[in-house]
Amino acid sequence: MGTQSVGLKIAGQWKPSDAAHVDMQARLLPRTNEEYERCKQMGLPDPKQALTHDQLVNAEDCLFVATGITNNMLISGIRQNNNKFITKSIIIHGKDKKLRYVETEHFCK
Repeated sequence: MGTQSVGLKIAGQWKPSDAAHVDMQARLLPRTNEEYERCKQMGLPDPKQALTHDQLVNAEDCLFVATGITNNMLISGIRQNNNKFITKSIIIHGKDKKLRYVETEHFCK
């Protein structure tokens, strides 16, 4: 299965204590007429309408991954430590209902 990037604007509410219940809305932001038409071909009558999480993902076998860019309530942002950048990500697996935190060190050349 191939993937393609389309701009996405997200507004959500999430509590770490309740990884099984995530309430989120998103709106696709097609940049070109071609992307807009592709969204319509995928079954979205109005590609710019707000979509609920059930419309975005309608299967349990899915992953939600978010990497912090700036510090926020959900996850810390990018940090620099000597010759490396450190990022934190959260991963929620829909099937097993597990929440994982991943810290990655990106070494500079």
